[in-house]
Amino acid sequence: MILLCDAGGTHARFALSKDGKTMSEPQKIKIAEFTDFDSIVMHYLASQNIKASEIVELRLSLGDRNKWGINENEVRKTLPQAVYKKLNDFEANAQGVARTSNDNFMFLTPAKETSSKGSSKLVVGVGTGLGHAFIIETPEGTYIQRSHGGHMIPATTSEEQRQIFLDLQKFKKDGTVTIYEDLISGPGLWHMYQLSCEKAHTHTEYFDTNNMLEKGRNDPLVQQGLKLFHEMLGLYCHQAVLFGFAFAGVYLTGGIIDRLIGHNLWDQKTFDLGFKQKNVPIVVADFDSTPIFWIKDEYIALEGLLKL
Repeated sequence: MILLCDAGGTHARFALSKDGKTMSEPQKIKIAEFTDFDSIVMHYLASQNIKASEIVELRLSLGDRNKWGINENEVRKTLPQAVYKKLNDFEANAQGVARTSNDNFMFLTPAKETSSKGSSKLVVGVGTGLGHAFIIETPEGTYIQRSHGGHMIPATTSEEQRQIFLDLQKFKKDGTVTIYEDLISGPGLWHMYQLSCEKAHTHTEYFDTNNMLEKGRNDPLVQQGLKLFHEMLGLYCHQAVLFGFAFAGVYLTGGIIDRLIGHNLWDQKTFDLGFKQKNVPIVVADFDSTPIFWIKDEYIALEGLLKL
């Protein structure tokens, strides 16, 4: 039996595969409700009536915000018979995108033209953190280029954008530099709202990011943060597409993207303010040829792990 696990900063997603080709109905479990990797795995296996000794392989994708600190020795204590395979979470997402059908994607923006020859694809995810990976087609097959994603120092195009990153620095307690992820993430959205409340000399009306997105669509302070979020996500994707020549498509995923679309808060027009810049004609043409998709399947990383 193969155990598939995709673990981010907030949730772990599990499934089982008997044949390495198909998987059981995935389950999503909150990480905060368990003390460590061992306890959450044993909980999941018990719910499936599977013994730890029955697992002969663990395929794990792990996000940077996950705090488990897993290594092969730790895995062996929990799953003594299992071969251990580990991937970066966005490598797994990209593997899933490369190997799944178009039925799992929804157009946010169709392409106006055919993308330039040799273009790669970009997979971007926004949840507790921010990440991306490239899908590159080579004569030898599909190659997934991992990255450190949202840990880039941000570029800004307005004083408002520059100032919000300076203000967000107050929430960082580790002494590290300001990065894209400080804004383009679930915590980033929440921190922008907190800052807006401070400046307006008012209290917060919601208890976390998800509650804010569910109930705050008509709140001007929430709207202000969403505007900056979409602008900066567009600019982040603009840079990543240019750096990776990824004009064959941008694929958006992650819990925050899912909620924005689910609550009808996705703002394509504002995203495009960052994504489509006034550049030389050849670059403008390439961006016009770049379709943008939402990945509807929240278990796409498990699909990627299954196909390894």
